[in-house]
Amino acid sequence: MLIAKSHPGGSHRWIEQMPYIFRASGPETPDFSAVTEAVAGLMPPRMKLRYLTEDYAAMTHIEDINNDFSQMRVLPYDDGRIIVKYRFAGGRAIVTSSTLEPPDK
Repeated sequence: MLIAKSHPGGSHRWIEQMPYIFRASGPETPDFSAVTEAVAGLMPPRMKLRYLTEDYAAMTHIEDINNDFSQMRVLPYDDGRIIVKYRFAGGRAIVTSSTLEPPDK
């Protein structure tokens, strides 16, 4: 796998990452639909993504979550996180574990 990193422009430090796998037909982006489905299945009601960490080397997807109507901590899972671990097989991410962690009190 190759991780291409680029700066989309502007006056911020955000670096976009794009993973590629290589086949005889050329480079392809891996299928992460199973990871997306695992996150959707764990996301509590009225919560949204606050910050995303994608660690391709560790094959771990982490979403810090917060309520969708305020930045104040008012719901049980405010400042919690969803962690999905996966492995690759045939260009697809296969989920090996997925957890919803409550916030640290």
